[in-house]
Amino acid sequence: MQESWNMPDCLYILCGGKGARLGAITKNVPKPLIKINGEPFISSLIRAYAERFDSIVLLAGYKGRDFLKLEDEKIKVVIESEPRGTGGALTAIWNELPDSFFICNGDTFLYPLEIGPFLDMCAKKGESAILISKDEKKARGSVKVELGRAVDFEEKAGEGEGHAYTGFAFLKKSDLAPWKDKTALSLEKDVFPILAKEGKLLAQITNSRIHDIGTAAGIRKFKVLVLGTELEKG
Repeated sequence: MQESWNMPDCLYILCGGKGARLGAITKNVPKPLIKINGEPFISSLIRAYAERFDSIVLLAGYKGRDFLKLEDEKIKVVIESEPRGTGGALTAIWNELPDSFFICNGDTFLYPLEIGPFLDMCAKKGESAILISKDEKKARGSVKVELGRAVDFEEKAGEGEGHAYTGFAFLKKSDLAPWKDKTALSLEKDVFPILAKEGKLLAQITNSRIHDIGTAAGIRKFKVLVLGTELEKG
């Protein structure tokens, strides 16, 4: 155990997607800002994570200025000038990145939200890590695990063995450094597969299930599972 290790206090939420599958719903509104029962979806995520982190940064792209209304003492918004991908959104602010940090997607939610054990593992180990689900591998990153480490990461694999990547991860800045000059970069296609092959990516399995608000069915699921209650904090 690394006695000097301190838990990073920053969470970056990736909010750059357009939400094309929702058609007219996202024509004028970024997907994370879709109002569900009168409240933007991203507000539920922020509320769920706020007690865990001292600061939250929204990495916005499509109609990014619409996120500025969410800024306060704890919430910061960074707007990318052009689409750069999940990794490019981080390399674009390379000089501002702390030595380590957490990331999650701004258009998905985990239910129940059980991230406590993952945060504890990251604090103890201090290595880059991903949170994976037992199921729902189709259309998501497929991860093979051996002895607590990801040994293979395949983006959006629908066949074969593997666990589903939840979109929640912990990254050391030094592990991202080989790609720091890339303007377009995908964590799922470019970074995680390499880190897995090099043995630099821990993986922890959660019982939480992954739900995406990128479809009408996903929005209905969010209403059924979450609204009317707070996201459960594991």
